[in-house]
Amino acid sequence: MINTKTTRSAAAIVACLAVFPAMAHHSGSMFDSAKPMTLRGVVRTFDWVNPHARILIEPDDQTGKIWMLETTSPGRLARGGWTRRSLQPGDRVEVKMLPAKDGRLMGNLVEIRNLATGVALDRPD
Repeated sequence: MINTKTTRSAAAIVACLAVFPAMAHHSGSMFDSAKPMTLRGVVRTFDWVNPHARILIEPDDQTGKIWMLETTSPGRLARGGWTRRSLQPGDRVEVKMLPAKDGRLMGNLVEIRNLATGVALDRPD
């Protein structure tokens, strides 16, 4: 005969473990949705990695500073039409993003347009 108390305890433990990865994930609250910005520059790297693909952009402002743009997961990007070769180092791009609230050189990607081809890719939700 199965012990009801043991069964409930096991179910509670499984439920807690299933929720843990979601709790560890950060929200988009670190980005300022009230102050969208656009910058032009050159792709330095495009990292097709989990949990978020990343794009490093060197803007045209000649400061030598690099912006890090966060996207969504490679799986969601792929479902939205992206590939790991959608952006190449040296591509000239225009980026629409939500910048970090704390002033760090990072943003949440909204759209990126290849200036040579005119192809635009947006962040799939």
